[in-house]
Amino acid sequence: MNRIFSVANTKGGVAKTSTAIFLATALAVNKGKKILYCDTDSQQSAFEYREWERQMYPDTQEPYKIEKITPQRLLKEIDNYAKLYDIIFIDVPRFTQGRDDQTMVSLLG
Repeated sequence: MNRIFSVANTKGGVAKTSTAIFLATALAVNKGKKILYCDTDSQQSAFEYREWERQMYPDTQEPYKIEKITPQRLLKEIDNYAKLYDIIFIDVPRFTQGRDDQTMVSLLG
C-alpha cells in the first residue's frame, strides 16, 4: 500500500522540512522502505540539504531520492510516482490561507 506523508503548517520556520527528512530517513534506513521525497517548497531546503550531503559525504549511499518539483507537476505525476515508491513525502510551502494554497490542498486531500 502506498502512503503519502507531509508535514504542513501555516507558519514558516517550525521544522517542517527537518521533521519530514528525519521521518523519511528512519523509514528508508530502519524499515527498508523505498522513499521519494518531493521538495515542492520554493526554498527547496531539502534538495539543497541533499546537495550538501553529497559534497560532504561523496562515498555515502543516499537512503532515498529527493526531487525538486513544482506542485503543479507533482499533481500530474503523483500516480506514476505511487507505482514506483512505497512512501512519498511531500515537502510543502507554508500555507498562507491564500488562493495559491489550493494546489497543495488538492495534493494532500
